[in-house]
Amino acid sequence: MTDPEATRYFMTIPEACGLVILTSAISEQGELYLLDMGKPVRIIDLAENMIRQCGLRVGQDISIVYTGLRPGERLHETLVAEGEELTPTTNSKIFCVSQKKNLPTHLMIAQWLVTLEKSLLQEDEIALREHLFEIVGAQKLVVTG
Repeated sequence: MTDPEATRYFMTIPEACGLVILTSAISEQGELYLLDMGKPVRIIDLAENMIRQCGLRVGQDISIVYTGLRPGERLHETLVAEGEELTPTTNSKIFCVSQKKNLPTHLMIAQWLVTLEKSLLQEDEIALREHLFEIVGAQKLVVTG
């Protein structure tokens, strides 16, 4: 197990599929939607419940081993980024995600692509990495002000 305090969201497959189909019916082109998945569940609680439901005892029949967070893994999932807000839709379990601030312009994105393409063609991995971090930093500045 990753970390005893790690949490994740869960939903049944039928509920998720039903909401995805419903979202496609109410959605508008270019919009981003988020399904209400309820409250996050601690992974340790899930593991312990599954062990008990199998008629086994935690720590006696099955031990739980903590491996720590893997590279890039978060302790808690982030569903809405900084600068985003949720707007209700006609269904209480479906939200539209919208930006509170301005997004990058087409010109900015085109300039980023030209810069990235040059680094790619030159096979300059260091410059490519630097440009990617610049883009992420610039995007954060545009969105958060």
